[in-house]
Amino acid sequence: MEHSSLPAVELVVRTIAETAIANEAYFCQLDSVVGDGDFGYSLARGFEKVLENFDGSTVRVPEPFSRKWA
Repeated sequence: MEHSSLPAVELVVRTIAETAIANEAYFCQLDSVVGDGDFGYSLARGFEKVLENFDGSTVRVPEPFSRKWA
């Protein structure tokens, strides 16, 4: 993957993270139908960690970028 595509990858990751956090209650509601209702909470906390370390990243290639939060 070329470096020029990294901003697009960053945009996608940020958009997914923000969407998951914004929909925490909805995901919990869906999970409560067949599970224990904590999926939204877990997803949101995980993506909050991603965003917490996201700004100021000096990563230049997608592989290390994705490994940072693995």
